[in-house]
Amino acid sequence: SAIVVLDVRTRGVLALAGNYEGQNGALDRATQSLRQPGSTFKPIVYSYAIHSRRYTPASLIDVKPRAFGNYKPSNYEGWTSADPLRLREALANSVNIASVTVLDDVGPQNVVDWAKALGVTSKLEPDLSLALGSYEVRPIELAGAYATFAAGGMYEEPNLVTRIVGPDGQDVPLKPLPPPRRVLEPAEAFVITNMMESVVDHGTAQKAKSLGRRVAGKTGTSNDSKDTWFAGFSPEITAVAWVGYDDNKHLGAGEAGGVTALPAWISVMDAAHKGKPRSEFARPPGVTTVAIDPKTGKLKA
Repeated sequence: SAIVVLDVRTRGVLALAGNYEGQNGALDRATQSLRQPGSTFKPIVYSYAIHSRRYTPASLIDVKPRAFGNYKPSNYEGWTSADPLRLREALANSVNIASVTVLDDVGPQNVVDWAKALGVTSKLEPDLSLALGSYEVRPIELAGAYATFAAGGMYEEPNLVTRIVGPDGQDVPLKPLPPPRRVLEPAEAFVITNMMESVVDHGTAQKAKSLGRRVAGKTGTSNDSKDTWFAGFSPEITAVAWVGYDDNKHLGAGEAGGVTALPAWISVMDAAHKGKPRSEFARPPGVTTVAIDPKTGKLKA
């Protein structure tokens, strides 16, 4: 297993665990393991859809299982309704067909470039399986992308080493980090964050409501439950938890992100926020809330 915890404001690494052997040079799963992110990649797809202005959280998506050329995804999570779903509910319930539909519409290469802008440096290919997190990433990369959402759209590289003192007691100069860069506008970051709050409010991560705080995130489970994830954040802290086997064995029937990885995430976030006041996600200018018909997604008359 692995967990990465970042300070949203500074992007400093607050905690990192990915090695239980306690041996120098052993595998650090948090920064070195490449694993399929599964549905934790969906917010990257949907955030680009929001950024492109082709979609809003109320946009209706066809979720009926169908073929996209030679690619035939299914709704792994067991979603059986044939009715179109609003983008918000498709994310909250992690409906696969919806994310593939959106990716097909906005363009896989655009989303690959978008993921790179969010700090994903691992190899991604522009095909439709990208929507379901088929290409491997490192936990710390995913944490950096989610911290960008939490920080109102500004990407900064996660910073593990802040100071080195030499044998003479003097500080060793560190290589400067790349400057921050804006990826999403603040309003766009707020909208995708608000959509991820629905994952906790009434979606696949309702257990996280036990924190009693405003948190947003996404569960993730790869094929055959080889990788299970929860990635999420509060206004102050981003954390990504992963559970799996190094040799890609199946974790077993019933194992999924919301069952296997989410409890660890909740435990760490609970400890990290002890004694801190409850805070809200800052609402920037440019965000408008309107009443819609929940069936049609259109403005109420």
